[in-house]
Amino acid sequence: VLDFLKAQHKSIYLSGNYIDSALGYGWAWDDYNDDYMVERNAFPIYGNTIKVGISGYDFADRRTSKPIWNLTPHYFVNDIDSIFTADYKTIALTGDADNVKLNTQKFVVIRNRTSNKLNLRQGTTVFNKTEIPFVTNVNKTTVEILKNDFQLNITEGRLLDESLYPGTPANLRWHKIKSQPADSLFKPMMHRSDNFFAEQTLLMVSNEYLGYMSTEKIIETLLNADLKDVPQKPKWVDASGLSRYNLFTPQSFVYILTKMKKEFAWERLKTILATGGTGTLSSYYKKDSGYIYAKTGTLSNNCALSGYLITKKGKLLIFSVLNNNYITNAVLVRKAVEHFLLTIRENY
Repeated sequence: VLDFLKAQHKSIYLSGNYIDSALGYGWAWDDYNDDYMVERNAFPIYGNTIKVGISGYDFADRRTSKPIWNLTPHYFVNDIDSIFTADYKTIALTGDADNVKLNTQKFVVIRNRTSNKLNLRQGTTVFNKTEIPFVTNVNKTTVEILKNDFQLNITEGRLLDESLYPGTPANLRWHKIKSQPADSLFKPMMHRSDNFFAEQTLLMVSNEYLGYMSTEKIIETLLNADLKDVPQKPKWVDASGLSRYNLFTPQSFVYILTKMKKEFAWERLKTILATGGTGTLSSYYKKDSGYIYAKTGTLSNNCALSGYLITKKGKLLIFSVLNNNYITNAVLVRKAVEHFLLTIRENY
């Protein structure tokens, strides 16, 4: 996509029928700094995150020593280099020259909740690298990154839908360019349990079905059409499952998995879903990998596993196991589910 845009010799306008919010309904507001809760918009870039790393330290003056930053996108370098908090200065002033380097590394990077300013806060571990969602401002940040990092002659346009925004030119001609095969998106999304990929995919589905991007409206449309026969109608509010307002039952998941099995080739599903020892199942089901193909789901005090299980007798079973309200370590719960499914595989 970037190569295509850079090859253009005309002015570029970034537009899109995006009528959604940056954060999902019911998302925990204080997770805004974590890489699993990335903002949504019409044109994501760099996964809508800032990758922060350090290539070294500047010790020209012990009292002003500071990290030499590696930031991707580079556009944000001034947002972190110009801000040093009292906490950081306290760290930098302690000890002799050797200790300054060690102490200076013990911090965390925290983004301002409403802007892309990055602050340093004292931490207990040596800083290595981090990934932080940036404030998208719909498409404004995307445009600024494309201008700054890639020198594109690009402007943020308005929505190209006459019914939503009267005055849009009537003689526009569309030419759709497909940049990559669909499964090159779906496989990493499912193997990594990638919340950001899931959210953006549903927005693209909305654009195809409805002509605009709205999570709420496409969910309503799908529940009344493709998923109208779900046996226990769910409460469904986002694509990633980050919201605790989502309410699905195992029976609903089994219905969806059965529908997928009928409508998609089995070999395709086996490629997209993780099996034992891969993806989010990398620490589980290693002994006999290739008999389970499934998707995990995790929130604090909640974990789920739904998918397909091939038994020792060659039967294909569709299953969904949801666990909630436990206060123990999630690993213990996942191990218990693994033991349960292994027993089913051995005996059926």
